[in-house]
Amino acid sequence: MSLSTSSSKRLAGEWRVILLLVGFLLAAELLIRPLEPHLSRDLAQIRHLPQVAEELRVHQGWKVLVVGNSLSRCSIDIALLTDGLKQAGRTNPKVFVFTPDGTSIINWDYGVRRYFLNPSAKPDEIILGFGRSHLADGADDASRLAAYYVDGKDVPLAWANDLTTWEQKGEFMLSRVSVLHASRYRIKPHVFGTLVPDYFDVTQWMNSQSLAHQAKPTSSPKATHRHLAALLAVCRTAGVKVTAVSIPLPEPYVVTDDEITTITSNGARWLPLQHIPGLQRSNFPDGYHLNEAGARVMTQALVEALR
Repeated sequence: MSLSTSSSKRLAGEWRVILLLVGFLLAAELLIRPLEPHLSRDLAQIRHLPQVAEELRVHQGWKVLVVGNSLSRCSIDIALLTDGLKQAGRTNPKVFVFTPDGTSIINWDYGVRRYFLNPSAKPDEIILGFGRSHLADGADDASRLAAYYVDGKDVPLAWANDLTTWEQKGEFMLSRVSVLHASRYRIKPHVFGTLVPDYFDVTQWMNSQSLAHQAKPTSSPKATHRHLAALLAVCRTAGVKVTAVSIPLPEPYVVTDDEITTITSNGARWLPLQHIPGLQRSNFPDGYHLNEAGARVMTQALVEALR
């Protein structure tokens, strides 16, 4: 057998492996797309946002969008808030929610732009719920931003301001086109949890060890609020009223002067509800979120403040 024939066979074999791998990835991509919303309750909520925006568009009456994360979702009783809005004179009010888990102002800024500031589908009023540090600028996972929050028209904005390395930019662009890549961190626990005994216990122990040995920062840079100012400015331009609400936590916290100034100077209203009489530590069963009784107390205070 000649050397050229041997090389041709090896090259053909390599191409077969490459084509097989590409075919496998394409099949996995097509498979994961319909399954992705079922990987977590949070993903189901995110993928449901276009439908929420459509429901908001067709509603005939006062449209209120609650924006935040699980802190807002657990702290606001939607039925009680709706009744309070009626009593405050809002015509046929309906409350919609945009509260994905583990999010902060960078996600809310891009997410509100993407789903809820269409001229035909924008709320009349946004209630922006936040706790400690949620309003400060910070980095977010590039894949999550690309797949769930940044609209196509805002890609240049994210590229210039929030993706600081070429690795992040590569992650971002790949996750714009691949659900499989964007959801890989949610897929992995399902796969390994099924195949590997005690996977979750071992992973939790490893994470705790990593945090225990993590070097503590000697100082923290001064927080900035570029995304907060940008969101409030675009809402003001769109004619959307914004009320920022500081939500109670088990431990007291202070809303900074810079946060208050950014809110009020951009035409929004701040309601300081982080200290509500009547809330007990027992109203925070997990040490962070309010229970149903606490949510009723919080929402009643919110309704009274909105009046």
